[in-house]
Amino acid sequence: MNGCSPSNTSQPGETKSEGTTSTIDQPEKTKKQNSQQTTEIAKEDGTVISFEQIEVKELDPSLNAYQMMYWSEGVETAAYVSIPKANGYYYLSVLCHGGYVIPLDLAGVQSVSGVNLEAESMLSGMQSGIITLSPMYRGYGDSQGTVPGLYGATLDTNNAIDALYSYFKEGNTESSVRSGVISLSGISLGGGVVLKLSQMRNDIDSVIAVNPYVGLNLLYPWATKHPENSWNKGFLDTYHAEFGEYNPTSKQSKEESIELKRSYTPTLIVQGQKDEVMNWELTQTFYESLKIENQNEHTTLELIPEGDHGLTEHQDALNEIRVNWYRQIGTM
Repeated sequence: MNGCSPSNTSQPGETKSEGTTSTIDQPEKTKKQNSQQTTEIAKEDGTVISFEQIEVKELDPSLNAYQMMYWSEGVETAAYVSIPKANGYYYLSVLCHGGYVIPLDLAGVQSVSGVNLEAESMLSGMQSGIITLSPMYRGYGDSQGTVPGLYGATLDTNNAIDALYSYFKEGNTESSVRSGVISLSGISLGGGVVLKLSQMRNDIDSVIAVNPYVGLNLLYPWATKHPENSWNKGFLDTYHAEFGEYNPTSKQSKEESIELKRSYTPTLIVQGQKDEVMNWELTQTFYESLKIENQNEHTTLELIPEGDHGLTEHQDALNEIRVNWYRQIGTM
């Protein structure tokens, strides 16, 4: 949905004589073991594979653009990065795109809700004076693998952040990210990703979730009660075809949901009340639970009465809400 050998006494290469063992091929064996260990280390989550500068026509002239390939769950995964040309320490803004909310056997997804997942779309209009990271989850854009759902997309985003940190720490550039100053922003599935990730990391400074997916534990019961909605029906049909009956106590249900923990991270949720995919009442239910857990005055829900899923005609209203909220929490 858019908008989871038995051991032998004598080993090969060994000769026995007078009760002693000579491992004459041990150097070759050790070489293979070391090679395997190196490969395993190289594929460690959050390890950078490549970091190459790319051209983005509409990029702010004060920025450089890059494509970063990194390992996530053993899969080559892509992300786009913009970095100010002037050396310095910068805030990190992480932007998470939408997608399929449950794991599916789909690969090479190049667009979501009409938005192309390419550098030109992901980085055009990026703000100068900050570092921007836009992860492509597995199965999307140039990433390998298949679409992973909420849990996998959250892991991919977490690994992208770690990979970018490691790139700077290794001294590949004179610029760097200010420690502990990461802002997360996402829409639809990406909104769910930033909400879930904010419960996993302790270096998140702020979270903005727009028309967010609020997790399997809330969506499935809601969709069951409201099958007249075509998106809900499609979700249920796809879920049952892929996974069978829903089990609220299963490992999958827990992973594909957003566990609420006490957090002091300022969190803004923006929801369109004409959203045909993520229902505003469901989002409000999630928000009320989040507000109880988050012991801060800056956990906020803002409703846009005529807003659809993409807030297509309401970008000005969205931007005004964002700017006002950032001023309230003192980051502008």
